Amino acid sequence: MKRYRILASESFQVPSLLKGNISIDVIDDLWKNPTELVIKAKDYDALIVRNMTKVDSSLIHQLKSIKVIGRLGAGTENIDTDSASQSNITVVYAPIQNTNAVAEFCVAQVFNVFRHLPEAINEAKQGLWNRGKYLSTGREVKNCNIGVIGFGHIGKAFSQKMLALGANVLVYNRSSSKVTPPFQYANLITLLQNSDIISIHLPGGDETKGFINKENIGFIKKGAYILNSSRGSIINEDVLLKALESESLGGAILDVRTIEPAKADSIAQHSNSNHYRVWNGDYCSSSSYPYFNRLCTCTHYLSCLFYLITQYLP
Repeated sequence: MKRYRILASESFQVPSLLKGNISIDVIDDLWKNPTELVIKAKDYDALIVRNMTKVDSSLIHQLKSIKVIGRLGAGTENIDTDSASQSNITVVYAPIQNTNAVAEFCVAQVFNVFRHLPEAINEAKQGLWNRGKYLSTGREVKNCNIGVIGFGHIGKAFSQKMLALGANVLVYNRSSSKVTPPFQYANLITLLQNSDIISIHLPGGDETKGFINKENIGFIKKGAYILNSSRGSIINEDVLLKALESESLGGAILDVRTIEPAKADSIAQHSNSNHYRVWNGDYCSSSSYPYFNRLCTCTHYLSCLFYLITQYLP
């Protein structure tokens, strides 16, 4: 019986349901060195990546023995799927698995913004007791306006949770027909003008790159927050920084950045400033053990991967 080998170029919890003729080798930091990745991959049948490995056309054309690429995540924007197809490499991924983790993260950030929890905790650590300050500035989620841009699995799950908390949920989606009661469809400008927090749930790629830009950011309600847990490229960060510096925006919750790992740029340097509030994260939105466990043992994902390996490889 032929033994099939899978190489993982990033951290990966090897599932216990591996078939006897399939093995997985994990090299956590291999994504940092594409040249080394190519050398290692020549002895493997399949490659597993997460979000840091950039599987571009140059890399794909050098993966002579790889027949299947598995993406441990909800999208494939870091994989050149066209080049993979041209090279007869099948790409599989694991959608839906992070839906609840990201939706819960977004709900938590709404409470952080409205009740000033990070600031209050930091002040308490300093021995300060500013109860009056938060009595006059804290807000309740009930009856607030939450704008949701993108109504896929995560956008819809977040909307459902906010609706259950009594918020008014406005939804913009490229296909308005997908937005049905009790959710309220709004065009983009109306959503930006009326939302207290704007949560972005769009896929990455050329179609959504710079979706929030100088043409539309000025429509955002003064003092509102932008929450981005999808892809950093969706927001033009130069435009975002200007809006923050002018204080037209109340702040930005950025779990993703255009360049990752995020550099010590102007946005990151001001993340703890009192001038405006910026939360500069590191993919915390999907950082839950239940999600990671689901991801690594995703029956659909792994069954596709193993089936392709055993059925289509000689």
